[in-house]
Amino acid sequence: MLGRFGQLCTKQIATERGDTFMFDACREGVAQALAPLLSNSSVLKVFHDCREDSSALYHQHGITLECVFDTQATMLVGDRTDHQTSYWELVRQLLFDAEEEPSDGTLGDDPKFKALMAEDPELWRRRPLPQDIVNYALSGCLHLIPLYHAIQTKYLTSAQAMTDAIGYSDHWVSYRHLNPQLKSAADVIKPPADGVNRQSYGRKLQAMLASRTPTGELFWKLNAAPRVGFTTNPRPLQRFRDVAIGDIVDVCVSKVSWNGRFLYLDRYDHDYSYYDRSLRPRNDKVGTASQEYIHQSPAYFQEAAETDPLLRVCLPGDGDYDSDGEDVDH
Repeated sequence: MLGRFGQLCTKQIATERGDTFMFDACREGVAQALAPLLSNSSVLKVFHDCREDSSALYHQHGITLECVFDTQATMLVGDRTDHQTSYWELVRQLLFDAEEEPSDGTLGDDPKFKALMAEDPELWRRRPLPQDIVNYALSGCLHLIPLYHAIQTKYLTSAQAMTDAIGYSDHWVSYRHLNPQLKSAADVIKPPADGVNRQSYGRKLQAMLASRTPTGELFWKLNAAPRVGFTTNPRPLQRFRDVAIGDIVDVCVSKVSWNGRFLYLDRYDHDYSYYDRSLRPRNDKVGTASQEYIHQSPAYFQEAAETDPLLRVCLPGDGDYDSDGEDVDH
């Protein structure tokens, strides 16, 4: 698990000449040896979705990423996407046609690797790493510099477009500062520290909108991986209708999944007490609408054949979620 509360296990770098290098970040001193490069404001670093990398480097090693061009963030310039464009999606879109895909394994998005990572949470900590895993990791940086040039040529044809791209990239880097009050990933599902409520229900957080599905559900990043946020119900979705991908807004936890990993988020309203479990007024003239009681599983989970995350609603008396021990991903 990468991110602020995970462990940075490897770091891959590809050069303009096409050379690739893999560094064992689990070894003492390796991350710090890369710090002069990663923090150098004169050397351009191309990432695809640097947010969790930026957070991990900053919080685990005190390394501040500088001079970053993020290929995912750049796709937001000119509203070209309403979701998180994946690395392989962008590679195929800009570098390869379906008929031209190389057969040498350089397009390493084989589903078997995701299955291996899901089955073995310790995979990236194992030494030595299997060669196919090394190849998979290196393929994740091999196309970044070609992507940078392709995006420049196709989309960033004006000074303003380039300025916007740098701005979005800087915004992705600064994700590391989201929710600084959290001391662990489990903190997002702990009761607010005010003595009013024993449940996570009502906890105020900040969330970055990561994606909007074709059916309108929202996916949020919290800088607390593996905890993530979702908004799936019509009324909360209406309250977020002005929020664009990449925006950071104040949110409130309305429900938590049975395993504590998925948080259902509503828009924070300073005029409404989320600790009061009575229904909100339903008259539109009063303000924001009513408290939602009925959730349906979003299409995301049905398609992924995952367990519905909302098997348990956090209500008094049905058993508090124990955030200690085995429930926290390692």
